[in-house]
Amino acid sequence: DMGGEHLLLLTGHGSSWIATKAPLPAGAGSSSGDYLPTVNSVACPSATGCVAAGYYQDTSARQHGLLLTGHGSSWTATKAPLPAGAAANPETILSDVACPSATECVAVGYYFDSAGNQEGLLVTGHGSSWTATRAPMPPGGIAGGTVLRDVACPTAVTCVATGSYLGRAGGQGLLLTGRGTSWKASRAPLPPGAAAGVSLGDVACPAATACVAVGSYADPAGHQQGMLLAGHGSSWTATRMPLPADAAANPLTTLFEV
Repeated sequence: DMGGEHLLLLTGHGSSWIATKAPLPAGAGSSSGDYLPTVNSVACPSATGCVAAGYYQDTSARQHGLLLTGHGSSWTATKAPLPAGAAANPETILSDVACPSATECVAVGYYFDSAGNQEGLLVTGHGSSWTATRAPMPPGGIAGGTVLRDVACPTAVTCVATGSYLGRAGGQGLLLTGRGTSWKASRAPLPPGAAAGVSLGDVACPAATACVAVGSYADPAGHQQGMLLAGHGSSWTATRMPLPADAAANPLTTLFEV
């Protein structure tokens, strides 16, 4: 409209849908110009309750995580909390949300702390009540480059989050298992011949003890290859993604979703 661009929420099925302009938390800036509030993910743990996650900017152009809870035309907006030590402008992005139960959801993403380090972010809760946790790193992790991209919750008490962090050999895949404020971090294994430049994206868990994650890595020649991980907890197996016969020497493979 003439007042700028807005977030749109659609609820329904078939050819019957209700359109709602998403609310924003108090202190949100005007949705015009370079400022665009964004929703990256939505999950619906019940027939009458959904949660959406993303980000927005306030009137001082500081970027915060956005959590929307509701259904139909009734939604409530909440500014995502952050762990202690976050920067005044944390540049927060929430990239995915999953809900293991109707009363508990987990959103993941990243933020910047007051020292300028990029940290992985886990936010757990529902409605207007959420708790923020800084993502742990495996031994040898270097502060400054952690990001979480996806989360899946195969049971009501266990979730799995994926992303990447900085290690001594460069970018490494990050696997987190836990719930609430208790998470264990594992470095993603690599296929034979892998070098570094690892990044994990989507994860899906068809069973409590069986998850699959996708991502990419660089081989010794610097070629970008696709990677598949299967496992749970701290036990994972890495496989190089097969390619069609006409693939280039450097296929620049990227896997988005599983």
